[in-house]
Amino acid sequence: MASPRTLRLPPGAPLTTEGLARRLQRQLARRSGGGLAPRFALSSRELRFVRALHARKANLWVWRCRQDAFAGDFVVVDMSEPDPARRRCWVLELKMGAPLKAVGGHQMGRADDALAELGAVLGPGGAGRATPLTGDGGAILGALTGGAQGSI
Repeated sequence: MASPRTLRLPPGAPLTTEGLARRLQRQLARRSGGGLAPRFALSSRELRFVRALHARKANLWVWRCRQDAFAGDFVVVDMSEPDPARRRCWVLELKMGAPLKAVGGHQMGRADDALAELGAVLGPGGAGRATPLTGDGGAILGALTGGAQGSI
């Protein structure tokens, strides 16, 4: 099995390197998750963003993108739609202090590969429906949850 490009970050799961390694081991069905875990590690700002998103919107599922995959920081999917082909999806790149923009960039250049990996969740053509968002974590959080922008 090729190295995964994404790793789901369910609410309440430990987001430490050790917790990520255990999840990778289960995902890969072998004991090699520890070597990949640092590529999925979260900064303290990213950790606060994921926890805030989980706290505000349980229907938004979060996947961490492997940091050497050029697929952005996260993929977020709105799971409230039962039909995978109709689910909304965003590819996120957090930029501290940056204004919110619905554009990709070099760091999202291979996002389609990560989205293809999530094919069962997104359904056919899911990658084409993904909206890129870059900006400060608070601005992105506000956009995804309909709340006010805040600092993350």
